[in-house]
Amino acid sequence: MDCQQSSVAYMKFVMAQLKHETVEQSLMVTLQNLKSLIAYYMPVEMVKPSKAMMFNTLVELLESDIPEGVKNPLADNIFGFISSKEHIDLALGWNEAGNIYSPSNKEKVLLQLSKAHKNSIVVQIAKSSEVTSEFKKEVLNKHIGDDKSDLSKNLRITCEAAEADPAVKEKFWKELTDPNSTCSLYEKRAIMSGFYSWDQIDICEPYFDKFYEELGSLSQHHT
Repeated sequence: MDCQQSSVAYMKFVMAQLKHETVEQSLMVTLQNLKSLIAYYMPVEMVKPSKAMMFNTLVELLESDIPEGVKNPLADNIFGFISSKEHIDLALGWNEAGNIYSPSNKEKVLLQLSKAHKNSIVVQIAKSSEVTSEFKKEVLNKHIGDDKSDLSKNLRITCEAAEADPAVKEKFWKELTDPNSTCSLYEKRAIMSGFYSWDQIDICEPYFDKFYEELGSLSQHHT
């Protein structure tokens, strides 16, 4: 090895090994490492195509003859790689059907979706720049329906915090940093889950420095 392998080349190498993973814990760690690679080490212009490659690879793995025990980790991670309108449309179809089915054959069910999986789909759509705000609101309202639970309330907060609007980001930043904020710890976690999106870098970047400026006071006033 010449120690000069690019992040893209390394990602492709690891992706090619995924089909050989048969241990759930090992697969989970590998997928988490790939997420971190794309989020923190990939050139910005390569993030979207890299996510698309990961999404398509995980779908192909779910369609392949893999142990049942490793299918759930794949499903737990696949939605985080949604990066195109095509992926959004497919994921919405899965959400409505209640299962992940083959893109080429809706009758071929690959895995049943849990409530957490469905919530993840809605959050990723809320973070996407591929659809309009109106579309995102329609998806969220249809998904939540009449559910008044705390989980649904926090899901709505996450999706609202994901909106690509500087004024929205500023509003939620104040909720996170104001020592007099009335938001609960769970609500603040919901805000943080939606606040950052890789394709909102121009809006989120100012908060990188602000975070470190607030770090000291956050530890004093927040638990």
